[in-house]
Formats: sequence, C-alpha cells, structure tokens
Amino acid sequence: MKQSLLIVCLIFSNLIFSQKNDFTYYISGNSPKFGILNEKGKTITPNQYETIDQLSDGLFAVQLNDKYGFINTKGELVIPCQFNSTRGFSDGYAIVEYDNDFGVIDQKGNFIFKMEYDGIYPTGLKQTFLIFDRKGKKYVSNIKGEKIFDIKYDSLDNFYNDYAVIQNDSKYGLIDKNGNIVIECKYYALGEFNNGFSLTFKKEKEGLDGLMDLHENILVEPKYDFLSTGFGDFIAVNSLKGLMDKSGKIILVPEYDQLGYSFEDGLISISKNGKYGFANEKGEIVIPMIYDEVHNFSEGIAPALKKGLWGFIDKNGNTIIDFKFKGSMRSFSNGYAEYGKGESSSETNDFKWGFIDKKGNIVIANKYKSVNGYKKGLFSVETSKENILIDIKGKTVAKLNDTYNGMVVGPAN
Repeated sequence: MKQSLLIVCLIFSNLIFSQKNDFTYYISGNSPKFGILNEKGKTITPNQYETIDQLSDGLFAVQLNDKYGFINTKGELVIPCQFNSTRGFSDGYAIVEYDNDFGVIDQKGNFIFKMEYDGIYPTGLKQTFLIFDRKGKKYVSNIKGEKIFDIKYDSLDNFYNDYAVIQNDSKYGLIDKNGNIVIECKYYALGEFNNGFSLTFKKEKEGLDGLMDLHENILVEPKYDFLSTGFGDFIAVNSLKGLMDKSGKIILVPEYDQLGYSFEDGLISISKNGKYGFANEKGEIVIPMIYDEVHNFSEGIAPALKKGLWGFIDKNGNTIIDFKFKGSMRSFSNGYAEYGKGESSSETNDFKWGFIDKKGNIVIANKYKSVNGYKKGLFSVETSKENILIDIKGKTVAKLNDTYNGMVVGPAN
C-alpha cells in the first residue's frame, strides 16, 4: 500500500519544478560539476555542484558531496548541504530526507516537521502533506502538524480542485479535501477532477468511458473508447480525435486523424486525410485543412507547411511570413522561431539550425547542430563540439553544459 501511494506522490513531485519564476538562468559546466549563469551569461556560482534542480520559490536545490542544500539567486548557500534528497520548495516549504527519515523545512532551514517520519509527500493541496508516521499510520496533515484525515484506502491520487481519486480493492472513488467520501469506490476507472465540473468514469473493467458530475449524474453515457479531462475546459474524445466541453457537449465530432494537445491562442490544430488546419473553442473550423503540417499558434502566428515549404499564418489564415523555408520550423517564442534548414521538409536529422525573426529574416545563421531557445538577448545553440550562449551577432558569450543539453531555463518572458 505504501508503494502505490509513493508512486502517485513521486509523479506530483516533478510538477513542483515546472513552475515559472521571474529569474532567467542557464546551467554551465559538465558532469559531475555544474554551475549557474545569469541571463547575461555571467557566473552566479562556479561549477561545483553535482546536481542543480530548477529554481522554485527563489531557491535552487543543489547537491554537493552527495548531500542536498539550497542556494539563492545570488549563489549564496542559505541552507547547508546536509540532506540525502529533497523535493524542492513549494509554497514556502520543502520536504527533505536523510537516511530514510523525512521532515519539512521553511526557507530559513527551520524544521516545521522534524526528521521523524517514514515518508512525507505533497498532496496537491496548498501547504498540506501526506504523512507516513513511525506507527505505520498514514494521514493528511496541514502545515501546523494538525491531522486533517486518516488514509483508509489502498491509494490516494493528487488533489485537483479540492477533490482526489482514491482506490480500494481495484475500484475507484472520490474524496473531498477533508477526507469525506464523495463517490464510493465502485468504478473501474475514475478521472481527475481537474476541470472543476466533471469526471470520466468506467463502469465495467473492459468497458467504455463516460462522463459524470460530482453527484454521479450521467452527463455522457459510457460509449467512448477514450475520454480525458486533461484539456482544461475541454475533454479529449476517442484518443484525441474529437473534443467535448466539460458538460459533455460535443465541440468537435470525433472524426479527425489528429488533434493538437491543447488550445494555443484560442485555436487547436486538426488533421484529416493528411491535411491540417485549425478549429476554435466553439468547434468552428477557422483555418481550413489545406496544409501538409502545422504547429501551435504562438505570439499570434503559427508555422504551416505547404508544398514542401514553411511559412507562417495568422488566426485568419492570412500569410504573414512567406512560404519559403525548406526543412523544419518551430513556433515563435520571445520574438524568434527556431528554423532547421534542410534539403527537404521531411523527417531527417540533417537539419542545420538557426533562428528567424517575425519579418522572416534569418538572424542566426543555419549552422548549428541544434538550438535551444532565446531569452533576453541571448541564444542557446549547440555546435558539433559544445553548447554555447551567443548574442545576436553570433558572438560567444558563455559556454553551457552538455548534460542539460544547453537548454535555456527560467520564465518564458
């Protein structure tokens, strides 16, 4: 039982490090020694850490001599490297572990929960933790150490909109944030309540998916091979081939070969018979399926492939950047798009990468093995020998790491 709960919580822990911060930074060095550079490529901390986790709540979790501690954005060590592992900070607190003893600290390193638990994991509720104590008890506690409710079932998923899926004897149900049973464990599958209105369910072990509300009112009878509420206000139908809204109303009839994974700038890509276009959130096809390939809209325009050449279109389907690029094209980010020049626009590893601006000008020449983004005046690129940070003139500003693929990290803007 402990193992199943642990797996669920480990999945959630990865989300802690996906949040955006106001601080743009890069990772320098190579294994086993890494450092941090600021947005101008200047050294914040030398290449001395074995691991550097992403910035969270203004602090980096770093590993030195096999132990974890925390540094701030100035590179100052604010919590000594003394733990065997950590999940990083979230909402002002961090779960830490030493020799299989778990605790929780604040941003000054003070213990909120002493190192006297068999396990402590996030729940998805703010400043609330899943506790495994020394007596074999499992419960959810607030940051004050006050028990909210005991865990009396086989597994507990993360909370979404104050509700979490539970499992008992291979059947699924739902509880609220106080541990009260909202839906008994009687379904063979139950989706997350992440849209705040409806859940997917499966009545039979090998049955079809349906949709219901918190009161188990059936919104859509079980008749679909696949339903997923992972689209926010929308629900994917039949393996991402159609969409319905969260009340079960069909928005896009499940008849498409492919759909994009999300709405970007209010539009989602659709595909049928090898041709691509876009639909809006009302299910209206606003850009006809006349392209050989498209990518997501970003900054008001999207890359589209036509007759072997890439260009960019706006949300009305107007050509904004002429169809003149052969190879591979990505969506714009921070005013620039990554462009891989090639002999054709089919799948190949022979592209030479650079960047274009919104006028369709190549601003960084197509001569790099790969490119990894642009932030605040600098481009992250990979040569045949190393990852480097360059300016708009192509001048090397700093060397980046190899292990992290030279990626740009920090906020999108």
